[in-house]
Amino acid sequence: MSRIKNILVIGGSGFIGTYLIKSLIAKSNNVINFDIHHSKISSKYLKNIIGNVKNQNDFKSLQGFFDIIYVLAAEHKDDLRDINKYYETNHQGMKNILYFCERNSIQNIVFYSSAAVYGNNFTNASESNRQLKPQNHYGKSKSLAEFELKTWVMKGESRKLIIIRPSVVYGIGSNSNMNRMIEYIKKRKFIMVGSGKNIKTVCYVENLVDFSIFVSKNIDEKIMIYNYADFPHLNMVSLVDKVSKILNRKVLKLPFYIAYLIGLFFDTVSFIMRKNINFSSDRVIKFCSDTSLCTKKIETSGYKPKYNFDTSLRKTIK
Repeated sequence: MSRIKNILVIGGSGFIGTYLIKSLIAKSNNVINFDIHHSKISSKYLKNIIGNVKNQNDFKSLQGFFDIIYVLAAEHKDDLRDINKYYETNHQGMKNILYFCERNSIQNIVFYSSAAVYGNNFTNASESNRQLKPQNHYGKSKSLAEFELKTWVMKGESRKLIIIRPSVVYGIGSNSNMNRMIEYIKKRKFIMVGSGKNIKTVCYVENLVDFSIFVSKNIDEKIMIYNYADFPHLNMVSLVDKVSKILNRKVLKLPFYIAYLIGLFFDTVSFIMRKNINFSSDRVIKFCSDTSLCTKKIETSGYKPKYNFDTSLRKTIK
């Protein structure tokens, strides 16, 4: 697949999708965005189709031939009380997407999965299937979506599949933990919990999007799976230190066990009041856990990130 002309982006109105569409139309590709919301982007190369992946009938609005599909549509909020929503969108939604692909002879798919398929605590996780241990419903539903895709790709001789498992994605417009941390440090509301020796791999959205387009131009295997995280892989102390220096802020520290007890208290309050509270024992554990990806496949792919960590951090903070 040397040249991409007609592209379908499913779920392109969100954070990552907006950056992806900008990059695709900058290269004069014709892009259809299938989403429950219109894209904020206005371009002669972009057409919006309103639809929901949960509804198979909505796909009837899509017409024409597509060289490739990028799939970003997902339910990913970490505080959903109705866990079925993860599976309705991420798993059943993928089945509906693949039914559409079957009916329209789509041969190439790029799927944005998640590092959540490795669980809540992982160190240098590789792309091997042996590493998949999803623990929350978001990760489990993403893992099921990957299974559906792998089944689909093996049923057609010309079909090709790329699965990308990003780490925490940050950048202007993101609501990720990384962006929230930056905002809390900026407002002097952030407290460093624990020793901070745990490693958290992160990635800048423009680098992730560039990598996605880079690998989609050279699909030389039937199934290609990539972790994506930027270099270097920093521990929390180093990460917080870099952000606080750019913002000229001092960060207070709190031992893990005290933060955990406070989290348990807020868990109880949340349960009694039936209201979501941003601080919880689960979030304390997540913050202090390793979540690092092995990125050797990126290094050997020939891809060179456009922005280094310091530059991307400053672009986000400005």
